[in-house]
Amino acid sequence: MISAQAAGSDADTVLAPPPPPDPSTDPILETLQTSDGPETQVDEIFKIRPHVAMTLFSAGLESLVSITGDVPPTPPPADPIIPHMRGIEAEKKSIVRSNSEKNLARLLQNSSTKSSYPPQNFEPSPQPCDDIPLRTQKQTFKNDSQTKAPLPPHIIIGEGCQPVNVQHAALVRKFYCRKTPPFTITEYLKRIHRYLPLSTGVYLATAFYIHRLAIAERAIVVTERNVFRLVIGGLRVAMKALEDHSYSHKLFAKFGGVSEKELSRLEICFCYLTNFELVVDQQKLRRQWELLKSGGDKWATFDQPPEIELQDSTGNCQAGVPSRRLFSFSTVLRMDYDQVLQGSKYPAKQHARRVVEYIRNKVPGASGIIFLQSRSTKRIEDCDQDEPFRQRRFFYYLTGCPLADSYLIHDIDNDKSTLYIPPIDPEEVIWSGLPMSVEEAKEKYDVDEVEYKAPDINARLAHIASLKQKPTVFAIHAVPDEITFLGFDEKDFKVVREAIEVCRSVKDDYEIAMIGKANQISSKAHEEVLKKVRHAKNERELEAVFLGNCIADGARNQAYDSIVASGRSAATLHYVKNNEPLEGKLNLLLDAGCEWDCYASDITRTFPINGKFTKESREIYDIVLKMQLECIAMLKEGVLWEDVHLLAHRILIDGLLELGILKGDKDEILKTRTSVAFLPHGLGHYLGMDTHDTGGNPNYQDEDPIFRYLRVRGRLPENSVITVEPGIYFCRFIIEPFLKDATRARFIDARVLEKYWDVGGVRIEDNIVIKKDGSVNLTTAVKDPVEMESLISQS
Repeated sequence: MISAQAAGSDADTVLAPPPPPDPSTDPILETLQTSDGPETQVDEIFKIRPHVAMTLFSAGLESLVSITGDVPPTPPPADPIIPHMRGIEAEKKSIVRSNSEKNLARLLQNSSTKSSYPPQNFEPSPQPCDDIPLRTQKQTFKNDSQTKAPLPPHIIIGEGCQPVNVQHAALVRKFYCRKTPPFTITEYLKRIHRYLPLSTGVYLATAFYIHRLAIAERAIVVTERNVFRLVIGGLRVAMKALEDHSYSHKLFAKFGGVSEKELSRLEICFCYLTNFELVVDQQKLRRQWELLKSGGDKWATFDQPPEIELQDSTGNCQAGVPSRRLFSFSTVLRMDYDQVLQGSKYPAKQHARRVVEYIRNKVPGASGIIFLQSRSTKRIEDCDQDEPFRQRRFFYYLTGCPLADSYLIHDIDNDKSTLYIPPIDPEEVIWSGLPMSVEEAKEKYDVDEVEYKAPDINARLAHIASLKQKPTVFAIHAVPDEITFLGFDEKDFKVVREAIEVCRSVKDDYEIAMIGKANQISSKAHEEVLKKVRHAKNERELEAVFLGNCIADGARNQAYDSIVASGRSAATLHYVKNNEPLEGKLNLLLDAGCEWDCYASDITRTFPINGKFTKESREIYDIVLKMQLECIAMLKEGVLWEDVHLLAHRILIDGLLELGILKGDKDEILKTRTSVAFLPHGLGHYLGMDTHDTGGNPNYQDEDPIFRYLRVRGRLPENSVITVEPGIYFCRFIIEPFLKDATRARFIDARVLEKYWDVGGVRIEDNIVIKKDGSVNLTTAVKDPVEMESLISQS
């Protein structure tokens, strides 16, 4: 041991701090400084106060959660063989992550050559490591004729592991809470920051990780049930990535509200989801700061990433399969529809202007009026009661008025709408109460004038005509006999109908909110049926549950007659009986949707009556769910609906081939249209004031059976609302003719098919708004099979 005296002045030299780094002498520091722009911009990021970064980060998370809503976790597979996953697996392998040049599909292709593995120019090492023989390279010669000895066993890391998508889903499930916490993510972050204040860099790095996972790569959907664990795991990973050791693991777990073991598990899962790409630099942090400063909504915007081609297991693009995104870019919309609807009027004048624009494109220089009549009250035959009233949709589109016995005159030259409503009938007041007054109507509806109907309506029309040169009246043929249209040079009974039908296919925000409101009520009613199905004895009881919940929530009218089909009846597409007993049946298909102020919802769910899918039912359900999710992921403005429909059939064929119901070449199966035996209807239809809304241009005379019943043809416009409702049905009446047709019977294994007749039919239907770079899902009814089973079993 050397004494202090012996050390002398050398001790001072050793203990002196090193000089500050000089960027001019360090090429790495110099590169970081010069490649990132002015140094002042870098400094500004780290001058941001941590609580400001935390506040903006929490605002971004709140926006992201409000957009996505409550999306259940991906359920574990029902079958350990993992059927129907080849497409997703191939796509996952083909991803090139943001900071990596690895492409798993290409690596697998390179490794699966005809040569044996491991390469022959390696031989065992004489000294094994941990009982595992190692290989050392040896020199070989072309004329080496010596017989090589068989190689000892070797280990391939990852051999026999589950497919990538299954591993990914298992990781994502670790972040979900069974119940939504009773506080917001903002309150959660404030609590952590109060007791464990973190640095600005940690908040921005966590924002970068989550933004990349949720928005850039779509690796995880951030919801109100997983955002808390995702944030706590991300914060801890960011601290370690930035070498911030301010707080111990135990302390961070305590104030994060999780156990130490769970925090470790969340860290590991978070790292695997990010592919361990955790390096952040000033440029990335600055980009996150700029996004967060611009507002939470912009931070949570779903930018369109490059499309990924679907590849098979060899890495080659599958012929005929369109390029599409890997994950669903459709978000589930949850919002306060009442606030939107109560804050403004139905945009009737805006609709009228669009209709007039269409008319003038068809009839240049058109001048005159649009005349529309509402539906009249009508007595039930041989009865003194009125028929159930349903407003004419063409009239409602230009008025927003649900009143019977009314007229609309829209002057297309002056852009003036006048609504004529029934006058007060003193004899009727005692029975029905006071009707709406003109003052109330003027306040409620988006029109310029409101007047009571008068007997001299023809005189008024003639007066309007006399003020114009060569006027035309545009009307729909359902005009009462007492209306004469005297004074009008032309009468056109076609173009206004065509104009309204075309305009209705594209919705404005108010209309989307009305469809969303109908979806909100219907989705809740669907879940109430799930809670009652295990205790019901007959289909009609469940129909009553659905109708009762809709009426209780203010939706008295249904968009269509409900389909409540149990067992094999679910194979009937428009089943109407709804009165069969449930005993002995496997599943129930519920296709039901209410109407909100003339705007429809259309939702279908299929679920096990006893709370647990059978093996066969779950297999079919998983295929249909995959069909729907991948078709929704393909949707955006301009997509060809026929291509989406074909994608559904391709996924169906792949799935039924996995199960053995179909056999043979999948391209031949599609070419012979054998899949139509199991999916005979179109993938969906436009939705609006009618369940099967206008503008779809179907061709029911199409000679190709796969497209014959497609209710929408062509490319989808932005802000159209369309249903996506794939299904698989086991209907003897439809399938047996295919079994008797030699051309197509060779593709169906009747022996395997026999196990699936009792499944009946499975259909899943959501209502989707088409957007420029993706879509928005208005339907929030649960469709995750595990969550449905849980709701039924716990009832």
